[in-house]
Amino acid sequence: MMPIPKFSIPVELQGQLRYVEASNTRSDDEIFKSLTQYTSVTSEKNIWAFWDSGFRNVPAWCQRNVLNWVRLCSPSWTVRVLDSVSKSPKLRLEIRTY
Repeated sequence: MMPIPKFSIPVELQGQLRYVEASNTRSDDEIFKSLTQYTSVTSEKNIWAFWDSGFRNVPAWCQRNVLNWVRLCSPSWTVRVLDSVSKSPKLRLEIRTY
């Protein structure tokens, strides 16, 4: 059975859009924390993003977009946000794959 959307899709777009239930049900805080921690690359299925001053400094509307990437694309894909912040676990120059 298809989930019932929490909002209405405009009639003129109903043939082009469909509601997709989030596959990741973690809270915003849990997802946010995971995006600011280093995890090794173990797959080719990665969604890469970069924000020079770190994910904590991304405008709120952009943070919501990234959080929803995680909700809609995981567990198959891993969202990674790199930065240029000194001593950050996500510092782009420190990320290496072995």
